[in-house]
Amino acid sequence: MKKAGSVLLILMVAVALMFSLTACNNDAATGDANGPVGTYVIGTITAADGTEMTMEDYLGAALVAQGIEEGSTEYDTAMGIAMQAAEVTYTFNEDGTATVAAAGVEMAGTYTVEGTTVTITMDMEGSAPATMEYDSAANTLTATDATTGISTVMVAQ
Repeated sequence: MKKAGSVLLILMVAVALMFSLTACNNDAATGDANGPVGTYVIGTITAADGTEMTMEDYLGAALVAQGIEEGSTEYDTAMGIAMQAAEVTYTFNEDGTATVAAAGVEMAGTYTVEGTTVTITMDMEGSAPATMEYDSAANTLTATDATTGISTVMVAQ
């Protein structure tokens, strides 16, 4: 039962990341000062204390925090499922439409750019708009969870 609960927790974290961020899914990201155009994937996670880590490190720490021993069969199984769920792509098109793809599900939406702030609104009843900061020089998008202070940096593909 502990294993199922841990796997469920990791999946919920991955899905929360997917819904709290924005999306890109074409092969050549060509973001500029006007905003992102192209495909973006999760690059790094930065904890509230400033610690930067990969998604794998972040999910691994979450499993260990749940009492799952690194290197165990339970850990390996949960990590495999979590990493699959965390494979999220974000696509921003020139026409202002966006797509988020994760776990075999694609969600459509739109985005706007005001200065460096990108706001994404998914075409899903009850979903709230999400905002990210766009860095045109690095061609990255950063989403910060106001509750946890965790930042996710998405990099252009």
